[in-house]
Parts: sequence; C-alpha cells; structure tokens
Amino acid sequence: MYKLIQGLHVIDVSDDVRPISIMGYFKLSISFLKYLPQFYWNYKRKSTVGWSIANILLDLTGGSLSFLQMALEAIFGEEVKINPVKLILGIMVVVYDILFVIQHYCLYPERSHGEKVNQVDSPQESKQEM
Repeated sequence: MYKLIQGLHVIDVSDDVRPISIMGYFKLSISFLKYLPQFYWNYKRKSTVGWSIANILLDLTGGSLSFLQMALEAIFGEEVKINPVKLILGIMVVVYDILFVIQHYCLYPERSHGEKVNQVDSPQESKQEM
C-alpha cells in the first residue's frame, strides 16, 4: 500500500518560506488589489469608455500561457514542483481578465455617438458645483 501511495505522489509543492517567497506573496496581494478600482469604476459608470481592453487581452494571454507552461512541465517534467504563487496569480489574473472582457464586450459595449455615457463626478467637480 505504501508503494502505491508513494507512486501517486506526483506533485511536490514547495513550502519554503524565504524572502523571495514572501515577495511573491506580496506581489500576489498587490495584484489582487490593483484590479479592484478599475472593476469598480467600470461598474459604477456602466461604461468602459476611455479604457483600453488591449492590455487586458495581453494579460489574459499571459495568464493562459502560464497555465500552459505549468501543464507542459507536469506532463514532460521528471520532478514537478508547483509554485503556489504562480498558480494562484495565474488563476486570479485569468478570472479578473475574463470579468473585464465581459464588462467591455457584453455588459457595457460601446454606445452610439449620440448616446451620452453616465459619468461619475469626481470629488473636484462636485466641489466646484457648490
């Protein structure tokens, strides 16, 4: 039975806590937070006008290729070590990018030129009106 369990152990997740790992988790938290404001403002304005989808599509491509790299390493590699930060970052990036693509192409597609887009007043504009 032990040999069977030992043979099934294919993936080795490294649990090293080193400064480089700490920086990886810091990057993960920064990446999680950096998408939230844009997602919120797109929702609040019900528009993605003035915002480029090209970077999101490139980011989505990068996240997908990251998964492809990990899959190829798992298939053809002798000893597979999954980097948890890279895996979580890839999942998070793909999820956020899919949400942005849905916002841009499905929820808030470009409006016709005659239709005014709801703009949210900035704090400075609100003070000037008073």
